[in-house]
Amino acid sequence: MRQILIFVAATLMATACVPTRKLTYLKEDKKAIRDSATVYKLNRTSYQLQTNDIVSINVRSFDQETSALFNIGGGMGMGGGGGAGGGGQGGMNGGDMMFYLQGYPVDMNGFIEMPILGPVKVVGKTIEEVQAIVEQKLNSYFVEDAVFVTVRLAGIRFSIVGEVNGPGRYVVFANQVSIFEALSQAGGIGLVGDRTNVMILRQTPAGIVTYYLDLTEIDALTDPLYFVQPNDLINIQPLPQKSWGTGTTGIQTFTTILSIVASSIALYVAFGNF
Repeated sequence: MRQILIFVAATLMATACVPTRKLTYLKEDKKAIRDSATVYKLNRTSYQLQTNDIVSINVRSFDQETSALFNIGGGMGMGGGGGAGGGGQGGMNGGDMMFYLQGYPVDMNGFIEMPILGPVKVVGKTIEEVQAIVEQKLNSYFVEDAVFVTVRLAGIRFSIVGEVNGPGRYVVFANQVSIFEALSQAGGIGLVGDRTNVMILRQTPAGIVTYYLDLTEIDALTDPLYFVQPNDLINIQPLPQKSWGTGTTGIQTFTTILSIVASSIALYVAFGNF
């Protein structure tokens, strides 16, 4: 009986606590560690606008009165979007609300409705393409090359659920957001969160597509999934250690197993005496 208890305890100790390799981000091989000049090329992809996106468009020219006709709210705050900002858990902050009210929402048919210009189809197009389209349409209202158009997404919105310290919906006012920057908004991944199999649910014109990214490997830096896209849902799934309930650290696991072994021995002695 004693041998069985020792074997069970050793097995639980080996499997119950979370190993360091599953908690370490961006592990490099030994050769890369020795070569401090290793460069990892980021794989950026151009985002194509989708329905329910909000676009910030700012029109500027020497003719300020005419420019104001094309800017919702007189263009106040519409030229921003390049700085970093924070989002709330499940709600909108002041900046988010401003862009929501003053930006151009993409309707279900893929159009934005601009003053005077009317509907402009933007779904499936990049920010650069939308900027060129708007500039071309404005040429009939301004002297050629005398108008400057700035088009940006009104923040990058994403949601994070699962084993993170602060799940919720977030918005960052920046041109791009990495997966680590997004997770930092949620306070990072908890001890029992699976960093090796991060689920990303991405909205596409065809529907929701599911991707998986291993954040413990250095190759994550060169993966297109490294950058968050608007409306992404990041799901951090739990490790098996959470359901086992034996503890996340070695001390916690040892204490739990010690308690189990002690109880088992007490029962064994009690039944033996009986």
